[in-house]
Amino acid sequence: MRELVSRNSKEEYWKYVKRLAVEAGIDPDDTKSVRRFDKKRPGRKTSNKDRVNPHDPEAKIGSTKHGACDMVYKPKHITAPESGAIFMATVRRGDEGDTVDLPSRLMSTSEVLGSICEHPEQKKVLRSLTADEGYFGVDEVCCLQEE
Repeated sequence: MRELVSRNSKEEYWKYVKRLAVEAGIDPDDTKSVRRFDKKRPGRKTSNKDRVNPHDPEAKIGSTKHGACDMVYKPKHITAPESGAIFMATVRRGDEGDTVDLPSRLMSTSEVLGSICEHPEQKKVLRSLTADEGYFGVDEVCCLQEE
């Protein structure tokens, strides 16, 4: 997060926080105090509209698995539970929701599986779907049920 710069002023995030700490009467050389101040300051927001990583402009601010805020990408994959074979792997932007394009990703995986299936009369390739929490959007579930 220290690498972020403002899109408008090009001011680095850490220098910005230190400047705010000085205005609040906190010693900018005391790193622990500045971090505490940054965690608790009112109106604290970090937005992809306001900040960018100059070394990786495609990286987006998002939540890690542990709930921390960081510059992240989201690797997604579709696997066979019995064999562990990976049928589709994608890397999504960190600010995209988990359910974005889930039905279309599953249908394209189904097409791949159908094309490599040995039994010519096999009509249903996908028997079940297991997903992490967060994949419960009503539109996505309805679309998957239709398929």
